[in-house]
Amino acid sequence: MKKLAVVVVAALSLSACSSMGQKQTIGAGIGGAGGGAIGYFAGSAMFGETGGIVGAIGGTLVGAAIGSEAGASMDKTDMLERDRQRQIALETARQGLAVEWRNPATGNHGTITPTNTYQQGNTYCREYLDPVVIDGQVVKAHGTACREPDGSWKVVNESR
Repeated sequence: MKKLAVVVVAALSLSACSSMGQKQTIGAGIGGAGGGAIGYFAGSAMFGETGGIVGAIGGTLVGAAIGSEAGASMDKTDMLERDRQRQIALETARQGLAVEWRNPATGNHGTITPTNTYQQGNTYCREYLDPVVIDGQVVKAHGTACREPDGSWKVVNESR
């Protein structure tokens, strides 16, 4: 059982040192711990102590990968909500008027503020500010989007 604890602590330590976002890191840690425990018990039941250690290592790696992906998908939800509100802001907001978005599941939020509208040939384009608050940290961004023939706005330039 001590060996299992060592594997789980190692998995949590490694996931905490990564460059992933906070939600992705938490997902990897939880997934690694759960996968390590399941792998240990399954491996030791079938192959004894050595099988338990091997199972814990494999379970930790698989669980961390699955948990990391689950954590990243929450970030994808944030991006989908931001993109949805960006379409609304670019279509309907006057220059200088901010449109807010918020993902209640993560608490992340931001605004999209059109700053300039111009025509390039037959295409209308809008520049915008897009600051986002992720885990309490403000990430400033701005970009340009142009209207597509179907009426949607396509981002043609964005920087953070």
